[in-house]
Amino acid sequence: MGARALRGDDVNDQSTQQSFVDLTPAIRDVPIGFCTFDLNFRYMFVNECLATLNGVSVAEHLGRTIHEVNPAAAAGIETQMRQVVETGETVVGAATEVQSPAFPGETRTFQHTHTAIRGSGNEIVGLSCLVSDVSQLRRAESAARRNIVDLEKSEERLNLSLDAASIGTWSWNLLDDGHFWDSRMLQISGVMPDDVTGIMADDFLRSLHPDDEAMVLEAIRRSLEEGAVYNVHYRIIRRDNGEVRDVNARALVTWDDAGKPIRMTGVAIDVTEQKRSERELASHRDHLSNLVAERTEELFKIADNLPVLITRIDAEQR
Repeated sequence: MGARALRGDDVNDQSTQQSFVDLTPAIRDVPIGFCTFDLNFRYMFVNECLATLNGVSVAEHLGRTIHEVNPAAAAGIETQMRQVVETGETVVGAATEVQSPAFPGETRTFQHTHTAIRGSGNEIVGLSCLVSDVSQLRRAESAARRNIVDLEKSEERLNLSLDAASIGTWSWNLLDDGHFWDSRMLQISGVMPDDVTGIMADDFLRSLHPDDEAMVLEAIRRSLEEGAVYNVHYRIIRRDNGEVRDVNARALVTWDDAGKPIRMTGVAIDVTEQKRSERELASHRDHLSNLVAERTEELFKIADNLPVLITRIDAEQR
């Protein structure tokens, strides 16, 4: 690799010592852990921040190896440092979880970045190491992952509920007449994804039953101009098979700072089966009423021919 790795004893020569000394002023008080090692992986310099992170004084680091000062993380760290000595390339190590004397009973996560220190002849004379306490970042990442999982589960439950209830969601941009339909809206309308133009007039109005178009447009006008609640029942003609379906749509209007409507966002519920059941129930109710009327008339006819006196008396004995 063109750079000679010195033996540990070589750090005693003047140029090597100077290589370490030149590094110290700028990083002595920086708020990140920093240290240097000789080629025997003995601490040559340690700043106060790293001493604090390790829970060991600066003096207790110097001249001692990583195994003596930080045995819990030594094996992994030494592997990373040997890689730097062998290749001369910086190594950003994987985050290491250890229990530091500085934080009794608490597992902390540290990130180590190792870089070769070179002498005047470009030979490797030691290593420097930046140590970052990324415990809070890791906890935040874990919390974010949990939130994402919870959100995905909530979204999955919501989608299952919407699927079961045949509820589609939609959004209409009033500024450019563009709209969005989710997969349930497409299913309700019988529209293939490739056939959606994204233009409200092309997709929505084409699906409306002609007899309901004026009523729906009036409901939209009242919602946008008068602030009326948009909750309307209409019929559509499915694009794929021409079937007439009943839909109940509800929406909220978004306004800009000037009070201009800019978006409608809502849901559409396929209520065809509900309407069919209501019509069947109404039909049964009418049939039952007619049947009762017929039976009552027959009873009166029978009563007229009975050889008995039949009277009716009200609550006042009249």
